[in-house]
Amino acid sequence: MIIDRLTLTNVGVFAGRHELQLTPPSGRKPVTVIGGLNGSGKTTILEAILFALYGPLARSVSGRAGSYDSYLRQLANHSGLGPSHASVELQFHAFREGQRFDYQINRSWRVVGRSLRESTTVLLNDVLDRDLTDRWAEHVEAFMPRGIAELFFFDGEKIENLAELDNARSMLRTVIGALLGLDLVDRLDTDLAVIERNHRKSAATAEHQDKIAELQQRVSDARLAEERLHQELAGTRVRLERAAKRRYEQQERFRVEGGELYHRRAALEHARDRAIEQIKSTDRQLCEIAEGAGPFMLVRDLLARVTERAGAEVEAAESARLAEVLMDRDREIVAQLRELKVKASAVEALDKFLANERLDRRSRSTIEAIAQLSPEGLAQARSLREHALPEISERRPRLLKGRDQAVADLEDAQRQLAAVPEKAAVQELEAALDEATAAEATAQRDLDRAEAELTAARSARALADKAYESTLDKAATAALDIEDSQRILAHSQRVRHTLARFRTEAVRRHLSRIERLVLDALRRLLRKHDLIGELRIDPETFTVQVSRPDGSRLAPQQLSAGERQLLAVALLWGLAQASGRPLPIVIDTPLGRLDGQHRDHLINRYFPNASHQVILLSTDQEINESAWSQLEPKIGHAYHLDHPGNSTATTIRPGYFW
Repeated sequence: MIIDRLTLTNVGVFAGRHELQLTPPSGRKPVTVIGGLNGSGKTTILEAILFALYGPLARSVSGRAGSYDSYLRQLANHSGLGPSHASVELQFHAFREGQRFDYQINRSWRVVGRSLRESTTVLLNDVLDRDLTDRWAEHVEAFMPRGIAELFFFDGEKIENLAELDNARSMLRTVIGALLGLDLVDRLDTDLAVIERNHRKSAATAEHQDKIAELQQRVSDARLAEERLHQELAGTRVRLERAAKRRYEQQERFRVEGGELYHRRAALEHARDRAIEQIKSTDRQLCEIAEGAGPFMLVRDLLARVTERAGAEVEAAESARLAEVLMDRDREIVAQLRELKVKASAVEALDKFLANERLDRRSRSTIEAIAQLSPEGLAQARSLREHALPEISERRPRLLKGRDQAVADLEDAQRQLAAVPEKAAVQELEAALDEATAAEATAQRDLDRAEAELTAARSARALADKAYESTLDKAATAALDIEDSQRILAHSQRVRHTLARFRTEAVRRHLSRIERLVLDALRRLLRKHDLIGELRIDPETFTVQVSRPDGSRLAPQQLSAGERQLLAVALLWGLAQASGRPLPIVIDTPLGRLDGQHRDHLINRYFPNASHQVILLSTDQEINESAWSQLEPKIGHAYHLDHPGNSTATTIRPGYFW
C-alpha cells in the first residue's frame, strides 16, 4: 500500500481545501517530512488518515470521550461563517495478485445547527463502487486490521509510553493476537463468559437474586472507579511528560545561556591562575637556560671545532715538555754507559737513536696556538659540549611545548570566563529551572499516587468480580437441577480452558520469530552493540525481558531513557516486519527527548528503512538542520505547516523550515 494524496477541507486548523502529494518519487526517497510548530496541525494529519481508513472505528475517534457526532463537530474547522462543511479524502493504491488497485475514500460531513449529515464514498480505479462503500469497514480489515494499525500509525507519545515496558504488555497482547488471528479466540472466550454468566444468573433461585444484584452493582461501581482512575492516571502521565519536557527545556536554556559556566566559575578561575603560573615558571626556566649555556646552542659546530683544536694544542704542549724531560734523562743514560766502559760504538748508536726520537717529538709538538685553552678550560669546554648542550636540546622543546599548552589553557579559561553571565541572570535561570524541577517532582508524586490508587482499584474490582462469580457459582450450583444447564456450563468452561491453552501455545509457537525480528531491529538502533544479547517475550504475560550477552538479566531501569525509547521503536519495527504487510508508516513527533547519538540512529537507520513509505510529522526542534542534512538524501517530499501567530488557520507550503 502506498498513500498517494491526502486532501483536507475545513478540517481542524485547515480552513479551506489543502492537498498533500505523498507518493514517493522513487524507492531511494521513501521519506516525506511535514514540519510544523506545535498547534499547526501535525496531529490532525495523522488523525485524518486514520479517520479516512476506519471512520468511527478509528483509534482517534474511539479513544476520545463523547459521541461520534461530537467528534465530527470538533474536527470541523469553524473559522468561517454559516454551515460548516468538512471532508477528508485519502487516495492510495495497493497490489493484489500482481494487479494494481487505486482507492479513493471520501468522508464528508456538514454541520447545520444541531443536525449533522455524514457521507462516505469509495472509488475503485476512479469508479464509484457502492458495494465496496457499504462493505468498506470489512474490506479495510482484510489488508490493514485495526489491531495492527498502531504498528504503522503512531506518535512520539506512544513511543514514550511503550518505553515503560510494563505499558508494552497490553499492546503486545493486542497486536500479536491480531497478527495470529487470535482476536477471534478472545471474542469467542468473551461470548462464552457472557453466556455462562447469563445462564447462571437466570438459573439462580429467588433467595440469591438480591445478593447477585447487590454484587453486580458493586462490580459495576468498581469498574467505573477503575476506569475513572485509569483516565486520571493517563492525564497525570501526560502532565508528568509535559513537566519533564519543560524541565528539560529549562535545563537546556540554563546550559546554553551560561548557567553551568557560572557554577564552574571558581574552577575556571583556578585553571586560569594555574596556567598563568605555569607560563611564568616556564619563562623563568627558559631565562635560566638563556643566561647560562643556552647561547652556545647557536655555535655548537664552532664549539666542536674549538674543542678539537684545543685538544690538539694541549697534546702538543705536553709533547714539548716531555721532550725536554727526555733530553736530561738521555744524557744521564749515555754518561752512565760510558762510565761503565760500554763499547763506544754501542753508546754512540744509542745516543743517536735517542736524539732522533727527541727530534721526532719536537716536530710533532710544533703547532700554532690558536685556541690557547688550558687543560682545565678544555675539560670545561668538553663538558659543555657533551653534557650541558644535549640536556638543553632535550629540555628546551619540552618547556616550549608545555608553555604553548599553558597558553592554550589560559586562552580557553579566559574565553569561558568571558562567557560567564551575571549573577542576576543566572538567578533568574536557576529559579525557572528549580520551578520546572519542582513541578516535575510534584507530577511524579501524583503519578505514583495515581498508580497506587489504580492498583488498589484493580484489586477491589478483582475482589468484587470474585465475590460476584462465587455467588453466581453458588446460585447456579443450588439451582442447576436441569441436565442441559449443567452440560452447557461444563462444556463452556471446558472450551474456554481449551481456548486459553490454544492461545498460549499459538503465541509460543510464533513468538521466536517475533523475538528475533525485534532483537535485530534493536541491535540496528542501539549504539552499544554489546548491550543486549537476548530478548524474550513471555507468551502468557507478554512481559518483555532483555539479557546481556553473558546471559545476565538486564532490568529496565538499567537502560537509559533513550535506550528504552529505542527498545519501544524496535518493538514496533519488529512487529511491523512480522506482520508481513507492505504498509506505509506515519509517525507524529518522532524523536521525543532522545540524545544526539540515539537521534542519529533513528534518522540514519530507522526512518529510511522502516517501510517503503515513511511520513514524518515533526517540529523544527526534532528534525533540526543537522537531522535534515542527514535525512535529506532519502526525502522525496517536504511540506511546511505555516501557522502565523496572528492567524487561526494553517497553510501548507512546499519545503521544510529552511
